[in-house]
Amino acid sequence: MARFTRVLFYQMSPFHISKGTDEYDLSASEISSDMLSSALAAIRAGEGKTTDIASFLSSFTLSSAFPYCSGHYFLPRLEGRINVEIEGLDENVYRKQLKHVKYIESQLWEKLVSSPEKVKIDSSQICGEYLLGGVDKNFQKPITYVTSQRVCVPREGQGESDPFYFEWCFVRSPKASERTIRQEPEAGIYCLLHCPDGQKAELLDLFTKLGEEGFGSDKNIGGGHFKAKEENLEMDSLPDCNAQVLLSSYIPTHEELQGICLEKSRYQIQERGGFMSGSSEEQFRHLRKKSVYVFHTGSVLCSDQALKGQIVNLAPVWNDKKMHPVYRSGRAFSVGIKI
Repeated sequence: MARFTRVLFYQMSPFHISKGTDEYDLSASEISSDMLSSALAAIRAGEGKTTDIASFLSSFTLSSAFPYCSGHYFLPRLEGRINVEIEGLDENVYRKQLKHVKYIESQLWEKLVSSPEKVKIDSSQICGEYLLGGVDKNFQKPITYVTSQRVCVPREGQGESDPFYFEWCFVRSPKASERTIRQEPEAGIYCLLHCPDGQKAELLDLFTKLGEEGFGSDKNIGGGHFKAKEENLEMDSLPDCNAQVLLSSYIPTHEELQGICLEKSRYQIQERGGFMSGSSEEQFRHLRKKSVYVFHTGSVLCSDQALKGQIVNLAPVWNDKKMHPVYRSGRAFSVGIKI
């Protein structure tokens, strides 16, 4: 039995996560583990703890953030074909619906990872990008997207104003009558945390401060603010697993990569980079970090060994004594599965 801490974000204000381009009309739908861990490290560094950032990031593992609402807790879709079937429907019909699924409710997700056998579901369990663990006619999507128009006004009145579109992610707040008898917080997102018991209090305090500061774009006008709460979580561990599914971004070491059978794995790779906009040195904020490729959340990697990952330094080559390390956490938060 694996034990984790589930950190709930609730009473959330709208947020926007950049996709790493100059286009704001779409927000990234997932808050990645490397972004969350970097945000916690930045808050800690702002308190003067700047000498042990790498060791701090190496001391815990975080999953990416996933939605929850009214007792429904979702985990990322496993890469590849979802191993389910719907009685009474042709496979080519429901496979088209399943292509849009991004999140699978936790109890169904655990069934899918524990056995290679197909799981029978009802067609009403498919709700757009959400695949429910059972039939719930009152289910409403926890996150909605709203696009508004803005105008970029040139500084000092030079040039013409440039309109653009900006997408906000809104978290649905269920009515009191819709909440569970456990009186859980409002709908929001959550991540899983694994750390030594003596470090949990510090990390939860950093999550609280992150909620006060906000994350993503437009923090100065209230974007990405939330309150944080912890819960204990237990997940069954498989003793004879032959693969690992990622619940986080993952940067493998060379030795780990040699132990992964990529031919039998199902995965996506994403590029991470961007500007040093969070640097404490203002003159560095226009510089681009080095880029690194990561295995994306939901990737299924054929390996019978636990994945660890590594911390990498993406600081650009810059001839200045004030240049500091720019760490990206590629520590793996993975769960053993059978394929």
